[in-house]
Amino acid sequence: VVGFWIVTIQKDYINGVIMTTALLFIPEIDDQLPGLLGFDQDAIIENFLIQESKSEYNDYVQLTDDGVEKKFNRDDIEAGKRGVNFSTYFITNSVEEDPNEHDYVQPFIVKENDFAHEIDPSNFITQDCLLQRIEWRFIGGASVKPQIGYLKLTKMNGGEVIIDFSGVQKVEQGDLHHLHGAFFISNFVMSSSAVDSLRVCGSPSGKELLTALDRYSLWDITSDAASILKRF
Repeated sequence: VVGFWIVTIQKDYINGVIMTTALLFIPEIDDQLPGLLGFDQDAIIENFLIQESKSEYNDYVQLTDDGVEKKFNRDDIEAGKRGVNFSTYFITNSVEEDPNEHDYVQPFIVKENDFAHEIDPSNFITQDCLLQRIEWRFIGGASVKPQIGYLKLTKMNGGEVIIDFSGVQKVEQGDLHHLHGAFFISNFVMSSSAVDSLRVCGSPSGKELLTALDRYSLWDITSDAASILKRF
């Protein structure tokens, strides 16, 4: 709109043509300007996103319970009026082999049998990836690098996988930490004595997770997995 206005206010056709041509180069100049001035373009973008996130966070932490309810009405969320309801849960810290590299994110299949369990990365979401309940206990007390000593995964298609290191570790007592809804593991690292990294993605219901996967095109999902999500 501004570009059209600039062209139309020119006094003659020649200046109008010149301004039209100049407008074609403005986006390219805008992209190259930070580099020409010696600035890091990625840093500019990251700083902007961080600043905006901090600003929104500061606004949210000042909300009362009533304010949160008004701003994020549950009925509106369930009716799809507030966009997609999808979250990532870092149950432990991420494990990174190299500080310059980010850990990978992809679905993990969860299978059980009479002798062992199988939790392996997959290129797409199958019915063996889908979990309806995740329960866990941490090792020891509070820590900046928590490890999991007990983990119970309840699948949507039936079956459970239990990983228990309480025989070799001091696992916390009391009620289990838990998540209930529609989830899949997106990062998993286990050693011989603990679960070192666990991250899960999901939504409160299967339909909401299916909507998120369709909206974001995150990973392909098999037809049988989609059918299961529609029922939860």
